[in-house]
Amino acid sequence: MAGLFDKQAEVYLEARPTYPKEWYMKLAAHTLSFGTGNGQAAYSLSEHYQQVVGSDISEEQLKHAMQHPRV
Repeated sequence: MAGLFDKQAEVYLEARPTYPKEWYMKLAAHTLSFGTGNGQAAYSLSEHYQQVVGSDISEEQLKHAMQHPRV
């Protein structure tokens, strides 16, 4: 997979479509916290992002995670 576009590398820039600036702005407003545990990092990230999604394998950690309206 890594070399999938090697043959077209020279023309890839011209052929590949660009995306609307608004899409990047929406992505920049959201982030993920993997292995969030009790949510300390997600809570802190919420100061900088409109929405933070925390994920953890431990349901118990998530049950007792710090709460924030943007997390």
